[in-house]
Amino acid sequence: MHCLPWIKARRIRQEKDKLSLYNKMRPKIRTADSLVWQTNTVIGKMMQYLGRSPYTHVSMIVRFLEYDVERVYVFEEHKHGAVLLPLSNRIIAHNGNAWVFPLNPDLDAIRKSMAAWALSKQGTKFDYKGLLENIGYRISEHTKKMICSAYYWLAFEEGTGIKRDESSVKYTATTNLAQSIYRKVVEKIGKDRIPRPSDWPFLQECELFSEQYKIL
Repeated sequence: MHCLPWIKARRIRQEKDKLSLYNKMRPKIRTADSLVWQTNTVIGKMMQYLGRSPYTHVSMIVRFLEYDVERVYVFEEHKHGAVLLPLSNRIIAHNGNAWVFPLNPDLDAIRKSMAAWALSKQGTKFDYKGLLENIGYRISEHTKKMICSAYYWLAFEEGTGIKRDESSVKYTATTNLAQSIYRKVVEKIGKDRIPRPSDWPFLQECELFSEQYKIL
């Protein structure tokens, strides 16, 4: 029993150290920014090897500034389905690294609509079959069940209000930038396909994101 206070103090120090970089970068994080994870587990290493990328998981940031100034949350798909979690708790529990891919500031107008769509899909079941298929090829869009990258990409798609005119291969959206991003992504991965976490650097090249920064 005498060792319990020491164990508690050590755990508090470890959590504080783990959150130090995040706390430094926290003021920069905004709703609809993307959070990309690298996991140091057996399954995580397998996904990195098969996907030829350090990135294994994707989340979306949301801050309820009108109601809750101090908390930063992530929307994400995992084994319990689409959920909303405090980011600090998520970082403490994570074994690996994490980077924020900030949404391009020129797309600020769609941040709220992205978050609204993500919130409307809370509880959507996780697509285990899609996760396995996604190792071999990029899966198709659907919202009955989703993998992590689908949750973010479909939020972006809904946020832009993207519409495709198949006869003339035109794209209409809230901004010319969103149209350009869609055109480039469709040309690379195919129509109605979901980008993988390993595609996030490519999405950055397409100007969906500005320069990423590490928080864990």
